[in-house]
Order: sequence, then structure tokens, then C-alpha cells
Amino acid sequence: MTGEAAVLNKRKLKLLAVEPFPAVIETEQFTDEKQIEFTFVARTFTIGNIKILMVTFFSLEKKQAMFRVFFDKVTFIVELLTLPRKWSNATLEWLRDWNMGSGAVCADEQSADCIRLFFGADMDASPFFIMAEFQKTLRKNQLAARHKKETDKIDDRMKVVNPLPKNFDIWVNEVALDFSRYIYYKRQTRRHISGFCTSCRQTVDFIITQNTPHENIRHNQQGKCPKCSKAVIYKAVGKTKHLTDTTSAALMQKTPTGFLVRSFYVNKRYNSHYQNPTLEIAELVRDFYDGREMVSFEFTTFKQTNNVRWCRSQQKFRLDYAYLYTRNIRRALADTILKYCCVYELAKNTAQFNIYRYLSAYVTYPAYEYLVKLRLFRFIIENTYMGKNNVELNFNGKDSLSILGINRIQLRQMQRINGGIAQYKLIKAVGEIGITLKDEQVDCILRMNTDRARIVEILRFVTPHKLINYINRCSESWRQATGSYRTPQDDITIMWDDYLQNCALLGYDMKNKFVLFPRDLKARHDEVMLLYKADESDVLNKAIVDLCDPLQNRYGFAWKGMLVRSPVSVDEIVADGHALRHCVGTGSYIKNMAKGKCFILFVRRIEKPDDPFFTVELRYNMMIQCRGSNNCGMTEEVKPFIAQWQKKKLKQRVDR
Repeated sequence: MTGEAAVLNKRKLKLLAVEPFPAVIETEQFTDEKQIEFTFVARTFTIGNIKILMVTFFSLEKKQAMFRVFFDKVTFIVELLTLPRKWSNATLEWLRDWNMGSGAVCADEQSADCIRLFFGADMDASPFFIMAEFQKTLRKNQLAARHKKETDKIDDRMKVVNPLPKNFDIWVNEVALDFSRYIYYKRQTRRHISGFCTSCRQTVDFIITQNTPHENIRHNQQGKCPKCSKAVIYKAVGKTKHLTDTTSAALMQKTPTGFLVRSFYVNKRYNSHYQNPTLEIAELVRDFYDGREMVSFEFTTFKQTNNVRWCRSQQKFRLDYAYLYTRNIRRALADTILKYCCVYELAKNTAQFNIYRYLSAYVTYPAYEYLVKLRLFRFIIENTYMGKNNVELNFNGKDSLSILGINRIQLRQMQRINGGIAQYKLIKAVGEIGITLKDEQVDCILRMNTDRARIVEILRFVTPHKLINYINRCSESWRQATGSYRTPQDDITIMWDDYLQNCALLGYDMKNKFVLFPRDLKARHDEVMLLYKADESDVLNKAIVDLCDPLQNRYGFAWKGMLVRSPVSVDEIVADGHALRHCVGTGSYIKNMAKGKCFILFVRRIEKPDDPFFTVELRYNMMIQCRGSNNCGMTEEVKPFIAQWQKKKLKQRVDR
């Protein structure tokens, strides 16, 4: 607190003797002792040339001093007298531990007059009220001084903000509100309709004849203005009395130390005077970029005051998507670390995107510049949004293909269809099994809204063209049978995938069309499931036995008293899980191994090759886990052996 160290010297004040509990309490306010819990006495003294008031508060119940307050003309300080003694800046109203307020009264008139004279107050005023008001006024002035210091810094920062471009409101109306175009029409006669286009602001007429029946427009119908050829929505005069379109816009400007991003909320209102709509552009956020640091301000209420102004903001990425004003981007970013970020190209080729997230992503991964130059606009916008479905790219790659993890053919397809994350994941997944989808097939499969992994599994048996046709045919049959318009492609895909996987395990001819495309999928699925369950143990055991030698040849290993070997049967896997008390013996691991989705291997001691010791799970030639007794992790004895085995045996990917 200002002046506190110079005047209210804690070391000197602490040496002052604590006032004793008053022997006689003269005040007349003790009419109801239950309401009065504290009393206080006051006296003045000087330290140097400074006059100081000391007010000591006593508990009537404990009959001892609880705390005392020291005042000078500009500040105060509180000494808490209960053990341990310490100092506080709390006001009387906030000393809640002693339930202050109306429950504290002055002990005698001499102390009351001392307080009144010290503060120059009216001789009839309440002493407690005088002290509380002094503290309240002091805190208010101190808060105002701190606020002014903070707002002055903000105002200095705002001085570098240039005015808006002269054509900014025109750009907002034509570009950011490009979708807000209507023709308000009124039917003059049965064959004549007149209207007003809010885009070109011209009167238009529609004459309905036998040769032009399409001119018979309807309310909320989409169409095209015959004068400006812009896409519009027809609105019947009188049916739409109030219409508001909203959007977000952003502007970049140069600053002395970097650049600035200004964000706006835009409102366009069409009321009864639709020919003169109201355009409101409200600036919400200003983000200053100085080097790699971003400092944000928002136009809102300053702290807990009623002052609405520019304030510091800790929030980030407030506007999800916005249209970016492009005419000054290059000038704004010149001589900054973002001068090569290609945000201009991104803004010119997309309607809206999250400017803040893209700039943040570019600062971390400058390789986004290459992706913009590849015209992967949709993919960039979706991937920089930081959602849970984002793609982890290899930004250490030497070129665009290694960054994306796809080949040149897949890259060209992504460019042709302006693919996003969903398209990228599908194209990459089917490419891993050697399949290239046509552009229209990518769109068809994604519109099915089904699991990508199941699609990939089905494509191991059928072509993309036959997959799409069969699922559509089954969907139509399902809708006709149920009378529902719900698209059941996901249900059909799950059922078909299960059916094909079970057929493969049962040894069916997976090139036979009768097997691949059953006429009644559900019935055939249920039949095969019953056959699979009846013959499951034999089928699974045969699959495990067939894998024994290939796995042993590929992963068999011995070193320093331990070895890795493959299981010889389902029973051995189950026994291993039971002996070590972990879940490898459950059906899911065995089924996945039979399907080739994972491999189970045994770690044994050389002198006891048949005694369970540790169990390893492999997926895609990578060790997923190595577990011992009671599902424990690797011991210090096993770790070097596993490291050596991985080094020798897991270098190459297995062709599964």
C-alpha cells in the first residue's frame, strides 16, 4: 500500500503496548448484549511529524484484544493480535473472522471524539462508520488508480490502430454477406409478379406464360436474379417482416512492431423497409502479433465497472470462422515472421476459416505453407481447427508427400476433390490395401456415414463399385421392407463385414459372387454366425496351427537364457493366460489372431520352454504389450531381452 512503508512502519508499530481491556464501558449502545460482540478504544500519537490513530478492538466474550487498526491521513494497516501475530490489509467490513459490522461499538465517548477529530468528521457521526467510510473511499481511489494505469497502457496500444479501409463496409456487404441476397416480390396479377432485388437494388418483373412456367416463384424458393444473375432467395412481401443475417469478418493491418487482426460481428437486418436494410459492423476483438507473441483485447465491460471499452483478454480463438479482408494482407504481413504463411491464398480460395488457429498452426509448423500451395484448402482449414479427429502429419518430412504420408496419385485426387480430413483418411486407408477409389466413389462412401475401417475390410473381398452398388441395393430393400426413410448403410456395412469375416474363417470361396453378395444379407449373416459358432473352436485352432510355423520363422529368437516362440494351439494360448492370470486367453485375442489382426507370442526361459513366463502382443509389426504374472509389466530381467529381440526381429514390416 502506498506510503505504508514510509509512515506506518510495522517494526515501530509492533513495539507499541497493546491496550488493556477497558475497565468501564461508558457507551449507551449496549442495550442488547447479544447483538454487541466487540468494543473498541482509540488514541492518537505521533511518529516523527506524522499523527497516527490507533484503534484496538476487543472481544466482549473473551475480554481480550483481537486486533488493532493504525490510521494516518492516507492509509491504514491492521495488526492481528491472535497468535501467531501478523499484519493484514483487510478493511473492517472484510474482517469476517470477528463477525464485524453493527456488532462493534466504541467503548467510551473519549475514544469516539478522538476518532471524529482525527478524520475531521461530524461530532454526531458513528465512529465505526467514519473508519469504514475512510477505508472504502481509500480502496475505491486505489482501485481507480490501478484501473487508470491499466487502461492507459491499453489506450497507448490502441493508438497504433489505423482506421478501417474506406471500402470495408462495401466488402462486408458484397463478400462476407454474399449469401444475404433476396428478391422481395409481390404478385400483381395471376401472371405478373414484380419484385425488388436486394443485391443489385433493381426492380424485376416476372411474366408467367406457357413457355416460362418456371417464373411462377414461391416464398423461400431459391432462384436467380434476371438483372444481376446472382443467386437469391425469394421472399413474399408481408410474409417476412423481420429478417436478420449474421456473419463474422476479419481484417489484418500493419503495426509498428508486427501486425494486427481485427474481428467483427456483422448484422444485416431486413425489416418492413427491405429496400434499405440496416448494416451493423461491431468490432469485438483485436489481436496484436509482435513476433511470435499474441496479445488479445476485446471490447467489453472493464472488470466489474460499468465502463465498456477495450480490455485485455485471456480468451483465444473466439470467432470460429470468419471472412478475411484480402486487399491489404500482403502489406500487413510484410517484414514479419508470417510473411510466407500464404494466408492470402487461403482467404482468396475459401469462404470462411479460423484465422487465429491457422496462424497459430503455421507458427508451430511452417510446412503448412506447402499444403496451401498444393491447394489443399479444405484439409488445412479442418486440420487446423484442433478437433479430436485431426490428422497427425509428419512435419519433419522432406517434401509434401512425406508430410502427408500419401503417394502422388492420392495427392492429386485430394487436390481434385478439395478433400478434407474425412476424404484424406479414406483415401489413405484404402491405399494401404492397394485400392484407388474414383472421385465419385469417395463421395458415395462418405455419404454412407459408415465406419471407415469396416469399408476397408470389405474392400479386401470386393471392388469399390460392387461395394457401393450392393450397399445401395440392400438399403433400398430395407427401406421398402420397413417403410422407413432412414438410411441404414451403417447397419448394413457392419452386418456385411461380420458376414464376410466369418465366411473367410469358415473357408468359403471368397471369390464366389454367391458368397460375396447374398440376396438376403441378414438371413445369410445369421446362418453363417450359427455355423461359425458351432465350428468356432476347430476353425480358430486351425488358424492358430497354420500360423505357428510362419510366426516361428519370423519372430523366433533366443538370447541369454530366454527365447521367443509362437503358440502351437488355442489351448496353449488359453493355458498361458490362465497361468499368468491375464486376458490373453480370452476369445477376443484368439479371434483377432485368427483374423490376422494381432499376433500372440510367448517369452520363455530356455531351460523351461513350456512354462509360462511372459506374453507378447504384436500389431502391424510393433510390440503393443509384454505382460507377465498378474498382468505385470516387464521386469528388469526381461527388458534387455525384449529390447534385443525388437532390434533383431522387428525391423521389417510383415506382409499380412
